Amino acid sequence: MENEKSIVAGATTDNLPVSAGADAAHGVSGETRRVSFAVEISAEERLIEPRRNIDVDVPIALLEEAIEIGAIKVMHDGVVLLTETRSMSFVWRGLSRADILDPFAALKKAIAAKKAEIARDARERQQYEERKAREKAYKDKFVLPDGVCIDSVIGDCEGVRIYVDGAYVDTIVTPETITQVVETFRAEQARREAERERTKREAEELAERLEKEKMEWIAGHGSDRLKALIAAGYNGNKLYRQERDAFALKGLEYVVDTRDAADEIRDSPSEDALIVEKQLKNAGFDDVKIVWLKENPRHTDIDDFEPREAVRVFPSWRNGAVYIFP
Repeated sequence: MENEKSIVAGATTDNLPVSAGADAAHGVSGETRRVSFAVEISAEERLIEPRRNIDVDVPIALLEEAIEIGAIKVMHDGVVLLTETRSMSFVWRGLSRADILDPFAALKKAIAAKKAEIARDARERQQYEERKAREKAYKDKFVLPDGVCIDSVIGDCEGVRIYVDGAYVDTIVTPETITQVVETFRAEQARREAERERTKREAEELAERLEKEKMEWIAGHGSDRLKALIAAGYNGNKLYRQERDAFALKGLEYVVDTRDAADEIRDSPSEDALIVEKQLKNAGFDDVKIVWLKENPRHTDIDDFEPREAVRVFPSWRNGAVYIFP
């Protein structure tokens, strides 16, 4: 493509035949040059002859104008191609079958199309420069606090998007509202950071409390095997939970929820369920609820499970629920 552009830029009419005359049909006169235009041919025709040209006498002034603005391209052998605008761009082409009837009109059309393209590009460039100038003038109205920068201008200077301390602010900001927006954003960021720190601290405190509770329970109730695991440096969590489940729920039928099973609070629980609920609350369990268990709480569905009544608890030593069956 670079070679083709250089041909257009450096092309002249000096190597084309000269003739004198006039084209009354198109209202032009003066010295002309004979130009060999490429003709578009079908794939089938190309099998017979690789290319086809047609000679046309063109006024030199018109020809030079076409070359200067890039409306035509002169090939190495002097054959001329036309430019044609398509979808806001242009392509090079030969004369169509319709163009052969009036090549001169086709040339003028190519020149007009190229001029329109040049004019459009100029308008767009001017519009872009004007818009950037408006945006710069609008940005200059902002007094930016430290740590604040403008990301982009919204619409026709309706506001801007900004970054505060490296964080994107999803709010349209104007010169009048920027101070308030920045203060509000920073206050919210500070609140969220404090909330994160509080949540982190509470999680660490809970983990310490549960670990202390675990060690105290193991010391008082754990099996010899569990105590040996802890003494050897293992955490023994699985065995600890199993032993504590069996200790706390001794004599009861229960199952550990390993799949976040679906359940719903019972409206009218059975008398046996009420007895178990009271027993668990007296044993120190919190958040005890009688529910209707809708699906198997185990990961496997090998059991012939049917929906049934259960008492649900959330032991402190487990991350999920345990269901006790009355």
